[in-house]
Amino acid sequence: MNRIFTIIYVLVSCLPFYINAQGLVLVPTETHLTGNPLNELSATATVVNVSNSLVGVKVKRTALVLTLNDTLQYCWAGTCQNPNNNYISVSQDTVFLQPGDTVGPTKHLIANDYPYHNNPATDIVNYLFYDVFNPADSVSITFTYDFVTGINNQANPAGTYLSCSQAANEDATEVQYNITDFRNGKLIIRNLLGSLVKEILLTDKQGHLVVSTSGMPSGIYMYLLCNNGEPVATKKMIIAHR
Repeated sequence: MNRIFTIIYVLVSCLPFYINAQGLVLVPTETHLTGNPLNELSATATVVNVSNSLVGVKVKRTALVLTLNDTLQYCWAGTCQNPNNNYISVSQDTVFLQPGDTVGPTKHLIANDYPYHNNPATDIVNYLFYDVFNPADSVSITFTYDFVTGINNQANPAGTYLSCSQAANEDATEVQYNITDFRNGKLIIRNLLGSLVKEILLTDKQGHLVVSTSGMPSGIYMYLLCNNGEPVATKKMIIAHR
């Protein structure tokens, strides 16, 4: 039997497929949430211990993109942190899962995003679950919280855009961008764990860049276009080396 917990603990009778495949695995769930900026958005996920040994699971939250003054909160093992805008947070409590256990206690972790505005915006948050006895045994999920108003679902300021595509003949990303009201522009690249991969200072409000990806392992990355310290556009890129 396997003890199963979601960001609310639930009993799962069949698992169609998994994300990742170690001792900890994730059952796929909805990762793109959309709602009115007057209300919070909540995400859930299901984590399973499929190993034959005890695991102690903690969760690390990393905000990849967080709109100014928006706050995040998660409850883990029955303990809820106060809403905050910290980019990185690690749970204080550890959930211990025995191998072969199928019924978990009614403890919960709920991942909430509380908007501080009445404008369209997008927050992107990664949750990494890992075994405290073997941190390499981990699995993560990234949630996108889209706060939209009416038919306007564009979180970017008017005239601001970011376009990314993999270059045809080299390990590089071709980037085109435009920033309205340009001030201290940057292009920031992070992996899905939130770690900074590259930071490029921009000298003009619009332009075309060729960014080398030769030193970046194949995988999924977030490209953030920032203006005056705030993200104004984001793109998810899959890097696949030839």
